[in-house]
Amino acid sequence: MNDFSLKDITIVVIGKNEESNLERCFDSINKITKSIIYVDSNSSDKSTEIALRFGVKVVVISSNYYTASLGRVVGARKVKTRLIQFIDGDMTLDGGWLKESIKYLNLNSKCAVVHGFKKEYKTPNSFTIKADKKNWRSDYLQGSYLIIKEVYFNAGELDPRFPGEEERDLYVRIHKIGYQVWYIHKLMSSHYDFKKRGLKYL
Repeated sequence: MNDFSLKDITIVVIGKNEESNLERCFDSINKITKSIIYVDSNSSDKSTEIALRFGVKVVVISSNYYTASLGRVVGARKVKTRLIQFIDGDMTLDGGWLKESIKYLNLNSKCAVVHGFKKEYKTPNSFTIKADKKNWRSDYLQGSYLIIKEVYFNAGELDPRFPGEEERDLYVRIHKIGYQVWYIHKLMSSHYDFKKRGLKYL
C-alpha cells in the first residue's frame, strides 16, 4: 500500500501561445496546490508573463522542434515530488480529482497511472463529455494523467520525438515493467479547445 498525499504532487502544465487560457488553468490549480511547473514552447504572446504573475515556475523551451511530449519530458525532469500530474495549458483541473486519484493509487499497489474523464468545450458555453462508465484497468492512456514519478522514469519516460500518440508508447512500457494504468470514473479536467483546425494541423 502506498502513502501518497497532496504534498507529493507537482502539476506540470505545457503550452504554446495559450495566453487566453492560462489564467483559467492556473487559477483552477492554485485552489488545490501551489506546486506547479509551466513549460512554455517559446510562446510569442504573454503566456510566460501570466505564469510568473501566478508565481509559477517557468521553463522555456527554445528549439526548432516542438511536441507535447517534449514539453512534458522537460517538465517531468524538473519535478522533485513523488507524483506528477500532467495537464495542458488550455485545460482546468477539477477540484476533487487529485483527492480521488491519490486514494486510488494508495489502495492499489500495482497501479502507477490514473486518468479520468474530461469536459470538452468547443465553444465557451457548451461542452461534451468523453467518459467510460466505471473504474476499469484501462487499455489506453490519454494526454493528461497522474503518474508515480519513479515508474514514469523506470519505464523510460515519454519519447519527445513523437508528434502524437506518445501516450500509447508509454502505456506499453509501463505494462512491460509490471505496472497498471487505470481509468477512474471521475471528472479530471475541462478542455477549452477553441483552436481552429486546418490542413497544416492535420
